[in-house]
Amino acid sequence: MENHRLNKCWLIGPGVIAIILLVLALVHDFMPEIRLLMDLTPSHRAELLTMIRSNGIRDLIFMLLLVG
Repeated sequence: MENHRLNKCWLIGPGVIAIILLVLALVHDFMPEIRLLMDLTPSHRAELLTMIRSNGIRDLIFMLLLVG
């Protein structure tokens, strides 16, 4: 019985680490956009829209996931 618990830990541990690394990479890539979102004034909104439009569709989806 203990053997199964050890196997589950070996599967769950790297998965959690991979998710944490993915979130950190997303935050690092979108840090300027995140800063603009935190202080959303009309001038920042226009700059944010320009930055989002300059990114590709993949970056837009990641940004939406990060905000959500």
